[in-house]
Amino acid sequence: MRFEAGLAVAAEMYPLHPFDIQVHIGLFTWLGFIIDDLNAELGPNLANFQSRFSRGDLQPCSVLECFADVLRSTTDYYDPVVANLIVLSALAFVNSNAIEIRRDYQAIVPSMEAPSWPYYFRDKEGLPEVYTYFCFYRDMCPDISRFMPAAPEMGKFINLTNDILSFYKEEKAGEVRNYIHKSALCSGRSPLEVLESTIAEMASSPLEPSHRRDDGYTSCDQERRSIREASGYHVVFWFMMDISKGLWPDHTYKEKDWNPITLEEALENPGFGYSTSKTFAEKAVWSFVENESPGFTLSTINPPLVFGPAVQELASFDALNTSNQFIRSFILGSAKKEIAPTTNPIFADVRDVAFAHVMAVEKEQAANQRFFITGGYCSNRQIIDIIRKNFPEYKSALPSKCTKGGELPDKVYKVNNQRSIDVLGIKYRSFEECVVDTVRSFGSVQKLV
Repeated sequence: MRFEAGLAVAAEMYPLHPFDIQVHIGLFTWLGFIIDDLNAELGPNLANFQSRFSRGDLQPCSVLECFADVLRSTTDYYDPVVANLIVLSALAFVNSNAIEIRRDYQAIVPSMEAPSWPYYFRDKEGLPEVYTYFCFYRDMCPDISRFMPAAPEMGKFINLTNDILSFYKEEKAGEVRNYIHKSALCSGRSPLEVLESTIAEMASSPLEPSHRRDDGYTSCDQERRSIREASGYHVVFWFMMDISKGLWPDHTYKEKDWNPITLEEALENPGFGYSTSKTFAEKAVWSFVENESPGFTLSTINPPLVFGPAVQELASFDALNTSNQFIRSFILGSAKKEIAPTTNPIFADVRDVAFAHVMAVEKEQAANQRFFITGGYCSNRQIIDIIRKNFPEYKSALPSKCTKGGELPDKVYKVNNQRSIDVLGIKYRSFEECVVDTVRSFGSVQKLV
């Protein structure tokens, strides 16, 4: 389970990275999970990890030796300066695990006399610098220098967002040695009050730090002004959608729509946490542009379920994105006996989404607008029918024509994508073209495996 989780982190957090770098990040994350979970068993070996690593000595157990090997290979993918920053943060992580198992540390009770303690230690054990600098692999960023001013806010966002998203799980497990609970003890507030304030802080963190601007941050202003006049921001349709309304056949979704969910509702149903955080984040971005009048404009791109051919060769089907895995599942016979109901009835072709991003930057009239990007309706039955029509070699894996299910719901919300057509000039691809090109792109993967 830890291994799959490690690869999922790499694929979801760094979807545009080359596959070999995603594997490197996935291995690092997997081993980090093991070290964090088994720190008591690893015991004194953790405290001596750094000295052995510095001397080039073999670590006394396979987990730590594998972790050391992953750290040594960081220079294969990253500039030496970036690799150094990653390794230093990783060493601090191992050291924090060595501290955690000491009896005196476990006896510490956070108090209001040490208000900075919760974040100080979280910064050590949370690997924020590692996952910040993982963004900047060598081929994409040969020199990290000009991105350094953004690193502190990126790290803070990564660090505390992790605490926000894992809060429900830790509450269920009775885990209280985390940032939220420690901050509550140090501030005299309840954990839920700290959680709410942390969510608000993180929603604005990428653009506006919660702390007052000091000389260091003000010095970033020139860098911020050098950003191109237009700036794109990618969100998805589910953050426009009112989930409580279901298929809502009397409604037409367009750019003015927002997911109306509240923080209280999200806390009651953790399944809404992801869409809620993204909704708050987009609102925070628009609020920043409105209140700060920065030297750039903003456009947001809102697609629904995205299908489409891969633009680069994949080493294996494991690297295929989730929506295209769904199409591939039909080829593998997942619907041979029964076609699942259609739960996501609208789509966008990845090439149309990419075109929208480019046009949102290039076209002046796109400035400060939201765009709903969709090619129209789709259904599971349509996918099967398109594959049957265009790829007879897969006929044996598909259900018969008389098999019921998977149709587009009789009553479903309507969609209005006219703004994207008029302003961005998109000529949407049909769902058949999208599915056909997607299935054809699987061929390059099959030749490699």
